[in-house]
Amino acid sequence: MKVPVEKILQYNKWKMKNDADNMNSYGGCVFRYAEQWTELMEKEIDGNEDETELFQKLVYCADELSFLANTEGVTGAQHGMARNIIWQFWEYGNVFYHAVRYSEWEQRYELRKEIRKERENGNEYCEPEGQPIEEVK
Repeated sequence: MKVPVEKILQYNKWKMKNDADNMNSYGGCVFRYAEQWTELMEKEIDGNEDETELFQKLVYCADELSFLANTEGVTGAQHGMARNIIWQFWEYGNVFYHAVRYSEWEQRYELRKEIRKERENGNEYCEPEGQPIEEVK
C-alpha cells in the first residue's frame, strides 16, 4: 500500500499496535486485507491518471477487487475497518472514498429501478427477509 510520507509513522504505529494487541490477529487481518486490496487496485492504476480517470477506474474495479483480496474470509466489520484504513492512509484514499460512495449510491439506484419496475408489473417486491421495502418515489 502506497502511504504518503507524512502518514507512514502513524500508519506503522497503528498497524503494530493492532498486531500486538490482537492475539488472534483480528486487527492484523484487517491490515493484511487492506494492503492486499490496495495492492490489487494499484495494479489497475498506472499512476499517471488525473483524478477523474482515477475515480473512474476505482469505481469500476474497487468492489470486485475487494472480493479477490479477501483471502482470509474477513467479516463485514473487518471490511468496513479496512475501507477506513484505506481512506485514511492510502495515497489515493480520498479518491477511493468518493469512488466507493458513488458505487454504493449507484447500486441503491439500480435496486430502486428494479423495485419500481416490479411494482409497475403489479408485483410486490420484498427484501430477502420477506419484509416489503419502503415506498420508492
